[in-house]
Amino acid sequence: MLQAESNAKTRLQQKVAHNYASFREQWLKLSPAELIDRCEELEAVTRMAKTLPDAVSEDDAEYLLRFKNPLEVVSDAWVSRNGIDALIVDDEMGHLLWSLRDHGDAEDDYEVEDDDPEQKEVQVEKETNEILLAEDAVQTTAYIANAPDCCSGAEQLGNMLGMLGTDLMDEDVYHDEDQVQISQTV
Repeated sequence: MLQAESNAKTRLQQKVAHNYASFREQWLKLSPAELIDRCEELEAVTRMAKTLPDAVSEDDAEYLLRFKNPLEVVSDAWVSRNGIDALIVDDEMGHLLWSLRDHGDAEDDYEVEDDDPEQKEVQVEKETNEILLAEDAVQTTAYIANAPDCCSGAEQLGNMLGMLGTDLMDEDVYHDEDQVQISQTV
C-alpha cells in the first residue's frame, strides 16, 4: 500500500513539474504587458507547483493523475475559491482537493487523460447510441411526413416501430415507388 501511495505521489510530482515547465514555456513567449495581465495566474500556478505535491493524499494523487494538467485544475480551483492572496493552509488545501473529487465538476471543465480503456469504451458506446437515436429520429420523421394514407394510425405506428434501430428504410411500408424515393432523399 505504501508503494502505491509513493508511486501515485511520485507520478503526480513528475506530472506537476512537467505541467509547470509547460506553463513557463508559454509565459516566456508573452509580452511584458500580457505577463502583467496574467500575474494572478502566474502566482497561483507557481504556488501550487511548489505546494501541491506535498499536500496530496494517495486518493488526491490518484484523482489528479486523471487530468492532463492537474496543476491547472488545482490552481484554477484555488483562485476561484480563495483568491490569489490567501495563504495556503493544509486544511484549506485538503478541503479543496476533497471538494474537487467529491463534486467531480473538473472532469467537465478540464482535459482528462485518454489512457483509461474502460472510459473510452463507455464514451464510444454513448456516442454510438446518440448516432442511432438521431438516425431513428430522422427515419421516423421521414416516415411520418410520407406515411401512406391507406394505412390506419395503428398500422403506421407499427411500421414506424418496426423501423427503429435499422439502418435501412423498409420499402414495403410506403406502398408505391414515389413515396419510397421521397423518404430516401430525406
